[in-house]
Order: sequence, then structure tokens, then C-alpha cells
Amino acid sequence: MRKWTIAVAGLLFVMLTSVIITKQNVWASPYISEKTVMMKTGQSHTLKLKNGKKVTWSSSDKKVATVSKKGKVKAKKAGRTTITAKV
Repeated sequence: MRKWTIAVAGLLFVMLTSVIITKQNVWASPYISEKTVMMKTGQSHTLKLKNGKKVTWSSSDKKVATVSKKGKVKAKKAGRTTITAKV
């Protein structure tokens, strides 16, 4: 009977640990592949979102740079802009 109790307790411990690890992975914060990118006019660069699923990209100044639905940034003219990924 004691061996049975230890086996069940061990199995429950493994199951609870698996659930906790899974929860941590599910709730891991998404992040963009690069924080800063310098480009010349006409150049393009694709940003990737890690740990994210559905994302909406946007540019704070579309005259400086635009961004496609897939995260491809295209430099339009000199200046600064912020590219945002909304998950």
C-alpha cells in the first residue's frame, strides 16, 4: 500500500510540474527580434515577433517608414519612427 501511495504522489508531482511549465511557456511575453534598426532610404528589413501569434504592425510616422502585415519595414525618407507590434 505504501509503494502505491508513493507512486501516485510521484505521478501527481510530475503532472503538476508539467502544468506549471506549460503555463509559463504559454504566458511568455512576445518580443520583437531587434530593438533598433538603421536603414537608408529605399532599404527594407523584416522584423519578426517571437512568442507571438496574431500580430498587427504599425508605424508611428508612415512618411519615414511603412510596415507590411508580415513585418517588412521599408524606409521612405530620413527621420525616426517607431514600429509597433500589437498582439
